[in-house]
Amino acid sequence: MQISWTSGTKDKVEDKRPEAKPNPEQNAGGIVEFEFEAGLTGKQKVQLEYKQKKGAAQAEVEISAKKDKEKLKGQQAVQYVEKLLGEAGLTDSMSSREAAEKLMTALDINKDQIKELGLKIKFSSGKQLKLEIDNDDEDDDEDNDDE
Repeated sequence: MQISWTSGTKDKVEDKRPEAKPNPEQNAGGIVEFEFEAGLTGKQKVQLEYKQKKGAAQAEVEISAKKDKEKLKGQQAVQYVEKLLGEAGLTDSMSSREAAEKLMTALDINKDQIKELGLKIKFSSGKQLKLEIDNDDEDDDEDNDDE
């Protein structure tokens, strides 16, 4: 790169920054660990796990309905989760609830379907998000916030 000074002199400057190497972490938006578990109405369940270790990603996906069960492992699961995380666009500046809402949108889950939900995310920045929701109606039919 060449810099021209107002005095008319020119200096040649070398860029000594290390070349950007592909980082698998970037595929998951800086997420190094991710767990999402949701129990939905109609006996549906979604379980997603994702981990980055020494530049290698590992994942497990299990989605089950009443009689159907879909399980992904290995590279297929990694691709599924990384695509999902990309669609959700999670960042370490989000709140846990905001992250959960973005994931539910990406998974096409309506919040009214949620019976219980668990979310744990660890970012490469060190920030962690955790959220647990339990809407399993045992005694109360509705959440009355305005009591």
